[in-house]
Amino acid sequence: MFIRDALNLSNENYGFVNLDVGKDTQLYIDYSLFIGAQDFIGVGTFHSMVAYNKVMDYFAFNANQYQYNKKKIIAEFNSIHEINETHFGVSKRQSSGKGTPKNVITGIFDELTKKRSNGKSLLEENPLATVLFVKRLGPDYFSDLVTAIIYDELYLYTLSVLKKLCVNIEYGNKQIHKIWDVQVHDWVERTYRQILIDGVPTLLVPTDITVHKFLYDTDTYVQKYIIEDLRFNDPRCKDMSKKQIMDKYFSTHDLKQEALNYTIQHPNVYKNFLDRTVGVFASNHKNEYRLMNDDDII
Repeated sequence: MFIRDALNLSNENYGFVNLDVGKDTQLYIDYSLFIGAQDFIGVGTFHSMVAYNKVMDYFAFNANQYQYNKKKIIAEFNSIHEINETHFGVSKRQSSGKGTPKNVITGIFDELTKKRSNGKSLLEENPLATVLFVKRLGPDYFSDLVTAIIYDELYLYTLSVLKKLCVNIEYGNKQIHKIWDVQVHDWVERTYRQILIDGVPTLLVPTDITVHKFLYDTDTYVQKYIIEDLRFNDPRCKDMSKKQIMDKYFSTHDLKQEALNYTIQHPNVYKNFLDRTVGVFASNHKNEYRLMNDDDII
């Protein structure tokens, strides 16, 4: 049943994603949209900058501490699981069940956390570097990680919406969730009572921070930035088509590793990529992939 129907609400936009709590919907939380989001979203209150600062603190702290505590950080990164209450993601993950081997993640994180000439690592500059460069790690996993970090903000947002709408709140079992605490820079355990909608544990998610897909992925990065850089700077590639360059220099089965290798050797390409994507985020991203209203979930 859809959330508005379960709560007996009229057919209006309330600021939360109106999805079917009986199944997963292929949507993702994008932390980059926290910057442009207002604290008062629809009828509820979502503390967008608190959430944003938590996400950035998680990645900045772990990037800086990585060389001292690799095993702990990798183990915690690998332990993130889907938080079913949002009903986001690919249904049953539709995956082969294969994760990224720890030794592969370790090797990639060794590079992602290295300080560069600007004093920041790739991971600090843009947490979505994990999606770009970590093999078999997609937007669903990254969205799950962000959801875990900001679970408290989503829980409080859900309560604020239901109270504002004068809905009788139905609670379920008590559950322990780990959330990121910026005071101690670590995961801490908190106990929450499940919020039930149509008898199903549910967290409402603001429409303004939800996307159908991320603005950029590895293929886009390679096609639009790396290949263009090769065509401009490598005489051998000047008259080659994108397909010819892809076939000659890149293998699709390990595209993320090859993209990372090129980024390390040509940091200006990654800077150009960030300037054009994150720098113009509000105008481009909003129009392309961000949900336009509560029902924009197909």
